[in-house]
Amino acid sequence: MSRVQTIVTALATAAAFVLVLVSIDVGKLASSVHQLAVPPILLAVALLVGNVLFAYLRFEWTLGALGVTLQRRAAAYAFALGKPREPLPAQQHRPEPHARGGR
Repeated sequence: MSRVQTIVTALATAAAFVLVLVSIDVGKLASSVHQLAVPPILLAVALLVGNVLFAYLRFEWTLGALGVTLQRRAAAYAFALGKPREPLPAQQHRPEPHARGGR
């Protein structure tokens, strides 16, 4: 990406951010926050955390079923970012794909 494209992208992003902030009705948002009830929010948070934990367990079990062994920290890193920190055993001897075009 050229320098001009980077500057234009940054300006467009900043303009969109400002437009989004201006479009928020703060009064309506504040009145909505005062009407919140704690038990449904706690239940929703607990269910979301449980969902993420079950997804991580499925991820770990799938890796185990494929014969991939990772340390707990590397597995958590791979789960959170969608890619392993260290190459998986099957990927160690594969050549890196070459980028098409560009630099």
